[in-house]
Parts: sequence; structure tokens; C-alpha cells
Amino acid sequence: MSSRPLTNSNYSDNGGELEQYIVSLRQAVHGLPEGSSERSRHLYKVANLLREHYIASNGEKGPIEALSVAREAVKAIPDGSPMAATCLNNLGRLLRHKFVFERDPRDLDEAVEVFRRSVDVSKEDDSSWPQWLTDL
Repeated sequence: MSSRPLTNSNYSDNGGELEQYIVSLRQAVHGLPEGSSERSRHLYKVANLLREHYIASNGEKGPIEALSVAREAVKAIPDGSPMAATCLNNLGRLLRHKFVFERDPRDLDEAVEVFRRSVDVSKEDDSSWPQWLTDL
């Protein structure tokens, strides 16, 4: 694998490397116990990469896997985890992009609902709180 980080600018030309990285993260997830904060963190990373890959493909790479992993990340969050708002926001962003590509208003409705949950579980002193409000 290249030492070059996987960023938005090179998703399209390094699809194989991205997929290999996603497989590695998934393997790491399988080795972690349910309820582990590390599990939700790794699931978030996989979901985020899949979301970015979906966006970089202009919606041509279907969102099914990205949505599945993003939803799994939300379910895996331990109660009271500071990762809750982050995982919810990631799912909301994915749903918003899905709406942009596919124009199904149900995706936008769900995105708004998820963004609201993200704001509700975040703390006002969270440095990302303004971003959660902006996304809503």
C-alpha cells in the first residue's frame, strides 16, 4: 500500500487501496467485542470512507454498503459515548448525499431526523457542535 494518505483527491485513482484499507478496518472490527468504544470508532471510519467513496463516484457506487455500516456504527455506540453525535452526523450526511444523487424525499426526511438526533446527543461545549447545527 502506498504511503500516500487516502484523501478525497485520490479516492478515484486508488480505489484498490481504499478497498484494501476498508477490508483491514473491517477485520479489526470483527476482533473487537460488542459495546467496545473501539468497535464504534472503527465502524465510523469504515462508514466515513465508504461515504466519501460514494460521493467521489458521484453516486455511481451504490450507498447500500455505506448505509449499512453507518447504521451499524450508530447501533454500536455505547450509551453516553462522545462518538454518538459523530456517528449520527456521518449517517445524516450520507443520507443527504443519497438524496442529492437519487432525489428520494424519504432520504432527506431521514437525514433531518438523524441530524436532529446528532444535535440532541451532542454537548454545547463540543467543538463540533456548530457543525452539527449547520448540517441540520
